[in-house]
Amino acid sequence: MTDYFDSLGDVIERDEYNFKGKVFRITNYTYVDTVLLKKETISKDGFNNNGSSLTKRITTYDHDSVGNIIIEKEYSFLGDLLKPSSVTIWNRDYDTSGHLIREFITPPKGTIYLYHTYFYTKGNLSKVKTFDVTKSWIYSYLYEYNEDAHMKSVYLDNKSEKSLEHESFYDNQKKLIIEKDYSDIRTLLDHATQAYFYTSDGLIENQSFQDVKGENYYYKHFYSK
Repeated sequence: MTDYFDSLGDVIERDEYNFKGKVFRITNYTYVDTVLLKKETISKDGFNNNGSSLTKRITTYDHDSVGNIIIEKEYSFLGDLLKPSSVTIWNRDYDTSGHLIREFITPPKGTIYLYHTYFYTKGNLSKVKTFDVTKSWIYSYLYEYNEDAHMKSVYLDNKSEKSLEHESFYDNQKKLIIEKDYSDIRTLLDHATQAYFYTSDGLIENQSFQDVKGENYYYKHFYSK
């Protein structure tokens, strides 16, 4: 992946490559005074460059007076870019502290309904509840913090049980150093692990990833001025 930035440090283009070294997805970003207004992505199958699975997504953002995204619209063109797009809309409400508290979704050819509600404890996100179109609760994500261990745990509550989904570990400067994603699929390992290594300037220099099969991948980050 290659990111390009403007003079203010905002990413304006992201190119993603497949295993053959060819670009399969390009995303362009449009800003006004560093505020993101539009994201446009054109992609095709990462393993097949014949263009048969070409897709295009355009996402627009409306903000309130303090910069919170209150309306997000995603226009999707699948297969044939000349056909009309499908449109998904998210509407978001915030409290006086700027915390997201409610998210509504309008699916393509559907009606708006409450999708997520967010709860906070001492300014930290503590719970996200998810609802279906009938206003029935489906599941929740629970967030727990251990300040002494510099870690955050995320649990899934799906009516029948509470299961660990994700763990994040941070250094003394609050930089993310390890992530663990847990799976309910029985594999060689019960989680995938990502580790991040930083330069003295605080930039990510190296990254490692071990999937649930025990296979390892390594990434190196390069920067230019």
